[in-house]
Amino acid sequence: SVVQGSGLPLPSTGKRSPYVNRFTYGVTHLRAFVFGRPAVWVGFGVVLGCGPLAVWRGSAYRQANALTRERNLSDHGCVDKRERWFREGAQNFRTVVRALGLGDRLPPTGDLYPCPCCLVIRDHDDLITKRLTEEHVPPKRLGGKSLLLTCSDCNNTAGTKLDSHAKTRDEIRNLARGEATSRPIKVTFFADDIPSHGEVHSTGNGLYMQGVPKMNNRVQMQAHNDALQAAWDRDRSFPSFRFTVTERFVNSHAELSWIRSAYLAAFAALGWRYILRPELQPIRDQIKNPETKILPRLSGFNPEAPTDRKGILLVESPNDLRGVFVTIGRHGVFLPGPPWAAQSCSELSQAITDWSAAESRHQMMLSGKEVPWPKNPMYLLDPDSD
Repeated sequence: SVVQGSGLPLPSTGKRSPYVNRFTYGVTHLRAFVFGRPAVWVGFGVVLGCGPLAVWRGSAYRQANALTRERNLSDHGCVDKRERWFREGAQNFRTVVRALGLGDRLPPTGDLYPCPCCLVIRDHDDLITKRLTEEHVPPKRLGGKSLLLTCSDCNNTAGTKLDSHAKTRDEIRNLARGEATSRPIKVTFFADDIPSHGEVHSTGNGLYMQGVPKMNNRVQMQAHNDALQAAWDRDRSFPSFRFTVTERFVNSHAELSWIRSAYLAAFAALGWRYILRPELQPIRDQIKNPETKILPRLSGFNPEAPTDRKGILLVESPNDLRGVFVTIGRHGVFLPGPPWAAQSCSELSQAITDWSAAESRHQMMLSGKEVPWPKNPMYLLDPDSD
């Protein structure tokens, strides 16, 4: 491991970055994350430990020629941004590794960019061949914007195994709360306990319900319609009628999607110096292995929060919750760190549990430094970052 056991230089406690301002979170924004809603917390089990930082992948670094670069730069302007992110990320990565006294573990020349999720090191050829891709934070299907580079393997896997579950869960929650859904939700209707499959779409002002013939057995659908018609003919009232949602999602996968988004947002804001800490390795292990329970609970859901809220707070108080608190809409995630708060995921999760179980506490205040939400990678904690 490049980082484990090496330690990181701590920032001066007497200086504050011009990018951050001191502030205090109010009760209303945080209460639902910790108090009174134990059902919305998702636990993943116990921390299994930290793995190695990365592996140097593939052949030696290969410099792409200028003609290839110019050809790719004309790709609708997208590669300009990707090229800039790659160069800045590679430069900051090498600077951080050298600051740790570990520069001899990298090839002496060439731009190298580890994927922030798997920490597999990529070179410029990977950018050209699109093995390094633009990552949206939060996921694009959840309203996110392009923010940084991750490898195509991590990006595509997260979309299939994590983000799709997060999207489905949010749609079902909106339906249950009477809020607008972006698409119809598959359901089963019951009229006098006779089922019929169909869809429900919430407009925010009401529900639009329709049966879908191709989803039903013809005989069963006819029986369902007859029950509705008979009740109407009898006394102009509906029979006993209800519906249940038939779409499925894995709750732990949905929760992990938001943890991953929070982790990537924290990386874009704080940089390599933050995510290369061994305390963050369990998060990467969990992202890599979503079927295995590794992480304890680190996230929560506040149904009353604004859906467009985004924020990053470097928590300084209370002391047992020191770390990085990321809010994305109604979702909140606690992450270990920053460098001056060396709590593990399990220690941070235990502190969250203790605060949640304190029945005598009716409010909770988090104070610390507010970091602006990144629109591009900022690398605020990396040496010599602007």
